[in-house]
Amino acid sequence: MKLSQLDISTIRAYLTRNGLETPAVIDDLADHICCSVEEKMRRGQDFPEAFADTIQQFTPEDIREIQESTTYYLTINSKIMLLKGIFISAFLAVFCYVLASVMFNVIMFTGDDGLAYRLQYLLHTLGLFIFCFGFLPFLFRYGYKQFVARIQE
Repeated sequence: MKLSQLDISTIRAYLTRNGLETPAVIDDLADHICCSVEEKMRRGQDFPEAFADTIQQFTPEDIREIQESTTYYLTINSKIMLLKGIFISAFLAVFCYVLASVMFNVIMFTGDDGLAYRLQYLLHTLGLFIFCFGFLPFLFRYGYKQFVARIQE
C-alpha cells in the first residue's frame, strides 16, 4: 500500500512538531516511519490506525534525543578541529619562543652578532605572530562557543 502526499506530510509534521530540525534527519526518520506504516496498511490497517501504532515506537522524547544526538555528532568534529588548532598554535608559539631563547643564549655565549641574532629576532617575531593571530583567535572562538552553548542550555 502506498502512502499519499497528505499522509507523508502528516508524518513529517509530527516529526517537526516533536523537535526534529535537521532536514536530512527528518527525511530519514520519515522514511522509516512511512515504511512501517505501509507495512501495517498491507496487513489491513487504515492510515490513522497504522500511524498511531507506529508512533508509539517513536515517542516525542525519542525524537528529541535523536535530534540532540545528531546535533552533537555534527558539531563534535568542529570542536575537535578547534581544539587541535588551539594546541598546535600554542605549541608552535612556545617552540619559537624557546628556540629564540636558545639563540639568545648562543649570541650571549659566542658574541656573534650575525646570523644567530637575525634568526633569534625572526623566531621571536614568528612566535608572537603565531600567538596573536593563531592561538588567541582559536582560544577566543572556543570560549565564545562555550559561552553560547551555556546560554542556550
